[in-house]
Order: sequence, then structure tokens, then C-alpha cells
Amino acid sequence: MAERFGAAPPSPLTLGDDPWIAALAHAYLSYWRSALTKAVPIEGAESILAATVGQLIGRHMETSAELDDVEPEILAAVEGHGLHALLGRTMPLRELMLWKKQSVQERDVDLPGGRETVKVILLDDFVLRGWGHYATCGRRSAGGWATETALFAVTPAYKNLEDEVFSVRFLGHEAQHFADKRTFPELESWELEYRAKLVELSLATYSQPGTLKLFCENRAASKTAPHGYANAKVIREVAQRLGIGEATLCGDGDVPIRAVQALGRTLLKEDTAARQVPADPSLHVPGHPG
Repeated sequence: MAERFGAAPPSPLTLGDDPWIAALAHAYLSYWRSALTKAVPIEGAESILAATVGQLIGRHMETSAELDDVEPEILAAVEGHGLHALLGRTMPLRELMLWKKQSVQERDVDLPGGRETVKVILLDDFVLRGWGHYATCGRRSAGGWATETALFAVTPAYKNLEDEVFSVRFLGHEAQHFADKRTFPELESWELEYRAKLVELSLATYSQPGTLKLFCENRAASKTAPHGYANAKVIREVAQRLGIGEATLCGDGDVPIRAVQALGRTLLKEDTAARQVPADPSLHVPGHPG
């Protein structure tokens, strides 16, 4: 960590033997390092990133907004070099993942609200695993994401694609996103994360202590950090409902697994009920239940 983010320039990462891919990756690494160390304000770092990426795709760019406009061109260029990419933003920074291999599966996922059959795209042989992986020197990484059509799994983030950790933290979490994007398309990022994390608690048994530990380690007071904000809300509500302190919930003591599972389902059910559109009172027929 000191070598990567200290005053001296960090040792270069191994980024494959394709010069164009390496140049794209280095542009993002430089941006992440500048933003994370606050050497340059995020807006300024993104302007530099836009100019550098613009040179790689033959466009003159100066602003972060221009990067949004050319994302399809960047993705097409990456595919032209034989790789796949994720762009966009994992709040608060711009994201880049680069990988070489992917395969497709179909999985059935039993959620508290019912079964979801989902297409899962397994991603492997990564050149770059995103800014979270870079910022933690490989100790943490995004495990995947969901779109309206499929789930995407970062397979090196998991030891086993058949165990409870994968079935809960990836399949359960992302399948809930998949369902929520269809049922509640206007949810904010932190709301999607809050609901998915309740699903994790409701499904986890032996992995539940580790899941709670991850939530406790990453809490934030601002919605600009959706995962951290959702974690803080989940931990606060679970502690209050169980009648224990957050320090106890996040400590080394025993936590009642079954009680936490039931509470996860209850909180999710309450959140769902609060979001459902009430019946139009004008449709009420006198003499019949409303």
C-alpha cells in the first residue's frame, strides 16, 4: 500500500503484451491513483483521463462528460483487441475492468420473493479488475454486477462457484438486483444495494458472520457511496431490531443466525410493501372490501 500510494512512483503493473490495452489500463491507473491520493481533484483527474483516452481512440476530449459519450467506441476498440471491458462508474470513480475469457450459464435462484431464472456470464483471465481491486492492493474486488438481461460474475473473486458464498453474495445479491430492476425501475443505487444485502442476510447460514463482517468494514454516511451507505443502514436496523449495539453485532461475539435470517426477510418485506403502489380509492365499489 505504501509503495502504491506513497510519494515515489509505484512499480508498474503487468498488463499484458498488447501496447494499446496497456496504455488504456495505465490511463485509468494514473487517474485512480491521482483521485485516491487527492493529488488532483476528481474533476481534474477525469479531465486528464478524457484527454489521454481520447488520444487512444483518435478523438480530442477535455471533459468527463465526453468520456460518457464515447464509451461505445472504447468498448468496440477493446473488443477489437480481443478483450472485453466494463466501463461506467462504481461510485465515486470511473470504472475499468478488462478480461479475456467469458462463458455463459443459466441458474435458478430462490429469493425471498420467489424464484428467478437468470443468465450468468462468468468472467475470467483479467488484465484489470477495477478501481476497488487496485485501491485495496487486491484484497477486495467487485464480485459482479447485474443488468436488465444478465448477471456478470468476476470469477477470480470467488474460491468456489458452487458454495454458499457464491450462491449468496453473488447469485442471491445480483438476482435481487435483476428482479428489482424489473419491478422497481426507479430505485436509486443505494436502495438496490440495501435490498440485495437484506437478501444476503436472509439466505446466509455458515457464511453469515463473514457477510456481516464485510458490511461492518465498509460503512458510509453518504449516498454517494451506495454500498457503504446500504451497509450502514442494514447494520443499524439489524442491531436496533435485535436489541444489541452495533459494536456487538460487528464484534467477535455470537450472533443468532436464524434470527438475522428472519429479520432480513422481514426488513425486505417491509421495504417492498412501502414501495408498492396503493390501490386507487376511486376504484372502490361501495359494499365491497377496498
